[in-house]
Amino acid sequence: MTSTPSDPLSRALEASGEPPLRPLPPVVAELLRSLGAPARLAAHLRAVHPYGEFVLVYRD
Repeated sequence: MTSTPSDPLSRALEASGEPPLRPLPPVVAELLRSLGAPARLAAHLRAVHPYGEFVLVYRD
């Protein structure tokens, strides 16, 4: 059984859920932590990150 991080930002960055979300690149997660970003921003970025990659790869 895995433990759930206790603070909201760490939960948004690391917790698994349904549907499963891919983690953000480590440099992005560290930036969000260093800035004390809201957990809602981290969750949003995890939700939209795969689509941003899709757009960049298939835009040509």
